[in-house]
Amino acid sequence: MTHIWKRADRSDRLDHCPNHEQHFLFYARIYTTGGGYAASPTNQLISNLKADISQTKRTFYKSSAIDTFSSEVADFFNGLTRYKFALVPFPPSKTKANPDHDDWVMQVASKVAGMCPHVEVAELLVRTADAKKQSTGGLRVARVKKRSPDPAVPKTSSSPFAILRRFEIQRRSTDCGLRLTHSTRV
Repeated sequence: MTHIWKRADRSDRLDHCPNHEQHFLFYARIYTTGGGYAASPTNQLISNLKADISQTKRTFYKSSAIDTFSSEVADFFNGLTRYKFALVPFPPSKTKANPDHDDWVMQVASKVAGMCPHVEVAELLVRTADAKKQSTGGLRVARVKKRSPDPAVPKTSSSPFAILRRFEIQRRSTDCGLRLTHSTRV
C-alpha cells in the first residue's frame, strides 16, 4: 500500500507543536493512541519498530518494519530531488555501550540515505548517559539552545535549504545525557 504524504495544516491537531501550520511538517500515517498494535497497520508498524531488541522472536518483524518505513520515507524524499537534505537521527534512550541500545532510527536514516543520493545522515547527537524511555514515563524531549557557530569546522555542502549550527543540548533542570558530536553546514 502506498501512503500519500500530506503537509500538516490547520485541520490537523498537533498538541506538541501548536504553530505547526507555520512549519514544513509532513506525515503519511496516523497512529491511534492507546489502540495497541491491532488498532491499525500503522500501529502495528510502529509497535514493531519500537519492539525491544531483547525480544528475539520479533526480530524479523522489527527488520521488516525498518525496511517498510525506510522505503516510505525515501519515497517522500525522492519527490524532492532538487534539494539536498541531512537527516539528524535523535539517539535512543540508551548509550551505545548499553546492551539494550536500539539504533532503529539510525538504521532508517541510513537506509533512506542509501536510497536517495540527495540525502545524507548527520549523526550530530550522541547519548552520553542512559535515560528512561519516553514510552515508560521518561522525558526525552530536549530543549535545543543555539550557540555561536564554530568557524573551525569545515562546511560539508552549501545547500541553501538548511543550515545546522552548533547547538547546546539541554533539558530544563538536569543534563539530558546528549552531546553534539560536531557542527556542520548542510
